[in-house]
Amino acid sequence: MKRKQRNLENLSDILPEIMGRYLSKSGGFQMMKLRKSWKDIVGSVLARESYICGLKNHILLVGVTNSSWMQEIFMMKKEILQRIRENSDFSDIEDIHFRMGIPQKDKQSDSSERLFIEKNKNPDFSKIQLSDSEKGKIISWADSHASSFLKEQIAQLIMDTVRKRKAEIQNGWHPCRSCGSLCPKEEKVCFLCRMKEKRNTVYSVMVILKKKPHLLWEQVNEQISCTYGEYAEGKENLVHRYRQNLFRGQCTADEKKQLLSLLIHKKTEEITEEETEALRSFFPRK
Repeated sequence: MKRKQRNLENLSDILPEIMGRYLSKSGGFQMMKLRKSWKDIVGSVLARESYICGLKNHILLVGVTNSSWMQEIFMMKKEILQRIRENSDFSDIEDIHFRMGIPQKDKQSDSSERLFIEKNKNPDFSKIQLSDSEKGKIISWADSHASSFLKEQIAQLIMDTVRKRKAEIQNGWHPCRSCGSLCPKEEKVCFLCRMKEKRNTVYSVMVILKKKPHLLWEQVNEQISCTYGEYAEGKENLVHRYRQNLFRGQCTADEKKQLLSLLIHKKTEEITEEETEALRSFFPRK
């Protein structure tokens, strides 16, 4: 694969990328705004038991800490969606998908906000200065592309990003072998590409488990190389999907067998009707 190379000393090379990242409605800055408003949207109680995971194809992805709160927030879905759409920045959100997850304080999210923090931890760029020309170009971009109440914040984000990249170059960072973005000299690929590789592996795990939900990690790992964490995440995604269908009363007989197979590692063809019916007692229904 041909590696992309960039002249990162040239501000004009990276401004479009930075602007696209922070002005995109699925980008970091916009998602940070929505996360900060989450408590006002759902209330303080639900805000402690739920969190925004991301935005994909106009669908907001929300994690919920347990099944009880899942049922509660699902019943408020229409109202929550209406409140979100009141903000013009998110008027194009079409739906909300809820999924089970761990409490927010423990969650290792790969959200844009976390990625921004992760990528900006090192190296230290506090002493890096920008020229008047560079500052002028950044302010001009912000004036042309950002709404009036965001201009100053967007300009500061871009300045910090440019200063960070200058510091990275000074500290020997090199292009990622996959995308060409800068990454630490001890790493072969950047943080974003590592997360992409992980998502692809999790998806592959889900594809395998949809066909054979009874498989254990060791058996899946024989087909594709994956960590136990990636296997567990793929499995949990499927479990939560089927559980949501249970909440909605839309779970088919086959899906009930697949859910039970995921939980007890028994082949679907060996699961009896009695076992399938007993599944209902373990999960609340809407």
